[in-house]
Amino acid sequence: MTPIARTLAKLRSTGWLADVVEGWQRHGTVWKRRDYLGIGDVFAIKTSCALLIQVTTGSNASARVRKLEKSTMAREWLEAGGHLQVWAWSKSGKRGKRKLWNCRVIHFTLINGKVQDD
Repeated sequence: MTPIARTLAKLRSTGWLADVVEGWQRHGTVWKRRDYLGIGDVFAIKTSCALLIQVTTGSNASARVRKLEKSTMAREWLEAGGHLQVWAWSKSGKRGKRKLWNCRVIHFTLINGKVQDD
């Protein structure tokens, strides 16, 4: 199961309406993956809350955080009242025990006009 599939399953199990919004764009003969607005992979709504999630693996979380902190579009999204998070999936558990998938959720807010994680 991919990190995006895990994210969708977790959101839907808690009552969110969610779908993948990243897509593929053709650049000449090469296809490249493109995040929605350049900042999100999954869009979810629940009770007047619009949430855009950048999904990644645990080892790539810091790169995604830096990307969103520098993004003009992330600032615009937050200023418009949207919520923005990074969901970083990794397996963890005690030595010698079965490893389970865990999700680290990083929330973003605007502080003095800058995008920052909580």
